[in-house]
Order: sequence, then structure tokens, then C-alpha cells
Amino acid sequence: MDLVEREGVASLDKRVEGSFASYDDIQLAIQNMLDQGYTPQQLVVISRNEEARQLVAESAVEVVVTSDEEESLWDKIVAFFTVELDDDDEEELFENYGIDEDTYERFEDALENGEYVLLIDSAPPVRQEHT
Repeated sequence: MDLVEREGVASLDKRVEGSFASYDDIQLAIQNMLDQGYTPQQLVVISRNEEARQLVAESAVEVVVTSDEEESLWDKIVAFFTVELDDDDEEELFENYGIDEDTYERFEDALENGEYVLLIDSAPPVRQEHT
């Protein structure tokens, strides 16, 4: 059993919503998904950028940082609540979320450039707005 299966994320089918070049952009994308009725549990952010860890405290979404660098005490505390994988495990991570190899390869460059990749449940938002 690999790390991802132990964390209980392998059973969730996701789709890539997009990649976002800046921290502000990923924050806005997350808020947009929450406004559409998705719950934090339906969202996953994958990045090689250590700054992504802050999203756990800010929005309660799952964050996966695919590097093994931890610089500060805060990073170590936040790491306790996030999944950390080596670069070699990235493709398997995407596969475990139901995302095919071709899609992973399209977003691999974004990850290498420190961008944030947002995955959302393939299922519709949990909270539907009633007007």
C-alpha cells in the first residue's frame, strides 16, 4: 500500500480545474469553487511550491507538496497536516485521483515552474445554492 492509499485519497475521482501561476490566483480559484458549492474536502491543490502549505490554514483544502524541503518550524507544523511526496510519486498521485498520464504530462511543466494545480471532485458540488 503506498502513501496515497494510506492517506485515503485514492478513492476520490478528481479532474484538473487548471493551473495557477501565483498564490493569489490559486486563492481566488479556491474561493470561486467554494462559492459554487464545492466543499474544501472536494478540492486538492498540488504544487512543488512550499507556499502552498499555507492554503491548509486559510481554506482547509487538502494540499500535496511534491518536494521534500522544509525550511521553518511553521512548515514542519503544517507538514503534519499535508501529504508530502517525492517528485517520482507525482504521476502516481495524479493516477490515484483518476487523472490519466496525458493530462499529468500537460501539467508537469506547470508544477516544475512552481505553479499550483487545482483538482476538484468529478462529482457535482455538495452544497447546491437554492434561489
